[in-house]
Amino acid sequence: MSHRSHEAFWWTVFGVGGVVAALFLPVMIFIAGIGGAAGWDAVSGALAHGEEGIGSLLHHSPVRAVLGLVMTLAAFHAAHRIRHTLIDLQVPIPHGPLALTSYGGAGVFTALIVVVLSLF
Repeated sequence: MSHRSHEAFWWTVFGVGGVVAALFLPVMIFIAGIGGAAGWDAVSGALAHGEEGIGSLLHHSPVRAVLGLVMTLAAFHAAHRIRHTLIDLQVPIPHGPLALTSYGGAGVFTALIVVVLSLF
């Protein structure tokens, strides 16, 4: 009986995470970083005073869900890239513990994302 590999799943997550990060992270950085610093309220499109404009975005469930999804997919993308970089560099770590460490770290990061976003 042959051993089935899970590589196709991880390469799919890697690809989706890369595309999502490339499409959404620049927009999120612009809205939160540049727009927020300029006083732009992303909810109403008007100028806001203080932090209530950008901070009010996190009170909407769809915004928290999209933010969590983008960060989670980016974390698994990074975990897969780091794992295969270490394999390519021939770091003497067995593939099982390396996969468990990299994807487990992304899983812990995802759990932290869920906890932090649920506080809003």
